[in-house]
Amino acid sequence: MPFVNIKIYEGHGKERKDEIARRVTEEQVGSEWRYTVTDENGNPIAIGNTRRRPTISQKRLAQTLNPTCVFPGCRMPARDCDIDHRKAWTDGGPTQEHNLVPLCRHHHRLKHRAWRLEKLVVGEYLWTSPLGLTYFVEAQPP
Repeated sequence: MPFVNIKIYEGHGKERKDEIARRVTEEQVGSEWRYTVTDENGNPIAIGNTRRRPTISQKRLAQTLNPTCVFPGCRMPARDCDIDHRKAWTDGGPTQEHNLVPLCRHHHRLKHRAWRLEKLVVGEYLWTSPLGLTYFVEAQPP
C-alpha cells in the first residue's frame, strides 16, 4: 500500500480539516486508509484505519483474550468464530482491539438481529436479550 502523508492546516480556505479529510477519503472508495492524529507538536495521540476487516494480529489478540465465543454458555473455540465488531463498523465502530470479539456464526447472526452486547472489562461481557433479560459472561483464562 502506498503511503501518502496529508497535512491539513487551519486557516487555509473556508473548509474545516475534518470536511477536507472526509472528502478525500470518500473519493478513494474501497481503499484502506491508516491515519495518525497528532498534537500541535507533531506527537502521535491516536492511530486507526478505515479497514473493516481486522488484521491478523487484531484477530489473534481477540482470540487470545477470549478463547471461546463470548455468548453466554457457548463453547465454540475462538479460532472457529467470526471476529465481530461490538459496535458495528457501519455505525462507526472502529476496527480496533477494544471493539473486536469472537462470536460463532450462530451467535453473530443472533447479535445482529436483536441482542445487545456490552463489554464491561477485558473478557467480561453483559448480554441483553430482546426481552430485556441480562446475562453476564465472566472472563476465561487464555
